[in-house]
Amino acid sequence: MARIPDCHPDRKHEAHGLCKNCYLTKWHKEHYQEQDQFRHAKYLSENKEACRERVRIAKLKNIEKVKQYNARWMERNRGLMNFYHRTYRAKKLQACPVWADLKKIKDIYKEAARMRQETGLDYEVDHIIPLQGREVCGLHIAENLQIILQHDNASKSNKFLGGN
Repeated sequence: MARIPDCHPDRKHEAHGLCKNCYLTKWHKEHYQEQDQFRHAKYLSENKEACRERVRIAKLKNIEKVKQYNARWMERNRGLMNFYHRTYRAKKLQACPVWADLKKIKDIYKEAARMRQETGLDYEVDHIIPLQGREVCGLHIAENLQIILQHDNASKSNKFLGGN
């Protein structure tokens, strides 16, 4: 009985069960994987902005796939999501001073909900100075909140863009 090839059935196979291309690819991975990882890490560190931009464009081109992937990931990692949510909430509570005007804060969140309802656009309440920023950490007070589109908030991430 003839052996069924492990890779491309339409190509000539060697005794090891792989066609020439697949064998060379496998051999290369086994012998150069560490150097390739180092080269890749070096390239990423030297070209951070270009790589980020390529990823951003790819995500925008495949927005539905990204949404589906994120939904599946969140479903599979419910415990981790709960941890992140609880940690964020605790930090928000710690960043809310006793003198903060909670009515004003609630009004801002209500206004964002109203805008979402009326326009159908994804509005979110954003901290102008992030609660967990790298350079600076803000407070959860009305003066540090703004209503912006979800896309803009996601692209801003935890960055303080200064004077917005």
